[in-house]
Amino acid sequence: MDLIFFTRHWLKENGLVLLLTIFAAAIGFTYAFLKKKSYLSSAQYSTGLTMQSKALQEDFNVFEIDVKFNNVLETFKSPNVIGLLTYRVLQHDLNAEKPFKVLSEKEKAEVQELNLPKEKALQILRNKIDSVSLLSTANADENKLLEMLEIYGYDYESFVSTLSINRLARTDYIDILYRSENPVLSATVVNAIGPEFMRFYNSLSNVRSNESMESINRQLQQKAKEFDSTFNKLQSTKAGLGTADISAAVSAALSIVQDYETKLADEKGNYNRNMAQLQSVTGQLQRMPPPVSGGGNNSEIVAIRKQISTLEAENNAKGGNDQALLQRIKKLQQDLIEKGRSNNVERPDEELRKTLQQRKYELEADIASAKGNIAEYESMIRKYQAQASSLAGKDVDVSREQAKADIASKEFADLKQRFEAVQGYKQDGGLNFRQTLMGQPALKPESSRTILTTGLAGIVTFFPISFIILLSAFFDNSIKSPSQFAKVAGFKPLVNLSLIPLKKQSLMALLDEPVNEKKATEKVLFINGIQQLRIELQSQKVHSLVMASYERGEGKTVAIVALAKSMAQAGKKVLVIDGNYVSASLTEQLSGNDGLSPLLGTTVSSATLKKQITDSAVPGISILGIASSTAPPVGLAETIAQILEVAKSNTDFDCVLIEVAALKYHVDGLEVLASTEAVATIHAANNVLNIAAIESMQRVQQYGKNYLGAVLNKVEMDVLEM
Repeated sequence: MDLIFFTRHWLKENGLVLLLTIFAAAIGFTYAFLKKKSYLSSAQYSTGLTMQSKALQEDFNVFEIDVKFNNVLETFKSPNVIGLLTYRVLQHDLNAEKPFKVLSEKEKAEVQELNLPKEKALQILRNKIDSVSLLSTANADENKLLEMLEIYGYDYESFVSTLSINRLARTDYIDILYRSENPVLSATVVNAIGPEFMRFYNSLSNVRSNESMESINRQLQQKAKEFDSTFNKLQSTKAGLGTADISAAVSAALSIVQDYETKLADEKGNYNRNMAQLQSVTGQLQRMPPPVSGGGNNSEIVAIRKQISTLEAENNAKGGNDQALLQRIKKLQQDLIEKGRSNNVERPDEELRKTLQQRKYELEADIASAKGNIAEYESMIRKYQAQASSLAGKDVDVSREQAKADIASKEFADLKQRFEAVQGYKQDGGLNFRQTLMGQPALKPESSRTILTTGLAGIVTFFPISFIILLSAFFDNSIKSPSQFAKVAGFKPLVNLSLIPLKKQSLMALLDEPVNEKKATEKVLFINGIQQLRIELQSQKVHSLVMASYERGEGKTVAIVALAKSMAQAGKKVLVIDGNYVSASLTEQLSGNDGLSPLLGTTVSSATLKKQITDSAVPGISILGIASSTAPPVGLAETIAQILEVAKSNTDFDCVLIEVAALKYHVDGLEVLASTEAVATIHAANNVLNIAAIESMQRVQQYGKNYLGAVLNKVEMDVLEM
């Protein structure tokens, strides 16, 4: 549906689109047809940048080649090169019998007004060309010469606008194109711009090369001093070492450390196992019953134990590894065992006690020995680790000094190579530039491409204008169609009324015209919608109907007049009450009088009502009009309620149609809704159905007794036909 709508919207405006397209195409055709003929010449130059030696660069890659090419292209287009070239072209035109450009009478007069002698102009041009310099606006004569260049069309902006300088992709070649009205001028420009470029480029290169040679020479001398200093320091560091091969000494020390660490790990394992066994043996001894003592050797046993404790303390003070003391302790432990045997009464568990006691003494001796070994191994590990660290630090010093010497040597060699390269760069000019294709005068002018220009002008206009039209339709927030109304309001409109033309004729005149029912016109669709509304009123037997709207200009008057005439043609008597005191348009359309105002605030009877009612020109339609006023009439709703009661009680009128003012500005119209049998809202398709309008519609449904629905007015014919 939306696609069809947009298509129809574009078709509706296609006249404007086609008119603008034809107009643009005509402009394009005129431009192409009247454009002056131009002649194109081309030349090619080889730069040799990828074959160039490394002059001032330490590295050379494809990115640097692109940078150099861009520099060359910008230099070609620079005011210096273009200026020198235009000086030569103007010099030719001032000297030659057949100049490149023939001036018009107006241009000749402008040159004469400059009051610059020809010989003086040529002398200035020769001086500027020879010195590779530009004209200055500060000098009066040179400023006149700049104005002369502009008259000839050889000023920088005009010249560059027809000059094209580009690099051929992935090559060393530069392609130069120039267009002008003279084929010889085009060929001369593309052939002469190369030498002018080389003259200017070489003038810059000589200055840069001299400066670079001096700078690099200073750097070379400084780098030589740094290299000598670094090399001497390296030799001094090597001479201060005590061994020739530091790496081998470090490796040997680390190997000894590794062996002692292995022994230390084994000894710690033995120590831990013996400690665990000692704890187990001690626990078993503590859990056994005490031995039965014979009492004979107790004093000797006590003395032996004191000697053992004294020797163990002395051994621990000496590091726990004194073999002589360990032997004495072991012997005393044997004597203690013997004394214990002779002193105890033999019991079944005495043998086990003796065995455990003996095992305890052995474990204690092994533990003491292990402690001594562990201390010795740790001491040796610390000794050789310190030795390895000391040697490694010396090796780092030598490596650091060696690295500094290598870097200084490389930098010295690179600077020397660059110095030699700059000398060669100064001799060959720094750029291997050659012309590989000579420019030739064109035999015929370029095609004006009239058809292509005309077509492109039309296309460039057609599509943007079409897009703008579709975009305006997309962003148009008006209701447009019944489907759009249903999306926003939440229900379909009761009746759709097409947009009818009322600018050239009145509503009554339009409704009185004969209808061609075979042809779907706006009038036919409008009348069909009115008849649908009349049938809806008759089917529901509605005697009184109020037509309300949220905004002004929605079409209440047109709909009520058309509905009244349709009912009158069906043999009904209709009373139209104009309650829209703001505009009183119903009163004007039906040629009524202000009969409602005299009834305000009075008791309405059948007799008083008949006096105020005016018969319209249409048989069967009567009008109770009102005078337009800015202030709301007092008692309007009560008076209309009385009129409806009187009209319903007699048989003079079959239906009463009432119009109230726009509810957006005059909400007092809601009071009239309560006294009528039905109410309908009317909405124009070219207006926006915003939140306020929807809320107003909801209030109408709340106040009215019977809300028939919404009448969608001013719907375009092509939308209704979709």
